[in-house]
Amino acid sequence: TIDLNKLRGLSDKLFGLGKEFLGVILGNDRLQDEGEAQQERAAAELTALREELKAQKKDAKADALEQRQKAAQRAKAS
Repeated sequence: TIDLNKLRGLSDKLFGLGKEFLGVILGNDRLQDEGEAQQERAAAELTALREELKAQKKDAKADALEQRQKAAQRAKAS
């Protein structure tokens, strides 16, 4: 399962891009820097989410293999 709050990284990335774009258009270095920083934070959040999903997938695979092994042991014992 994915925590929907973690998906906020997508919107943060878009808002950061918008800030950076406005900063460039307006010649506002502070706004441009804020946008870049927001995009970097969002990218880190998305990377963490991707890693969490990989870990969940591995856990699910391990659980399935364990269940299969237990079923085989029960069948063998019968």
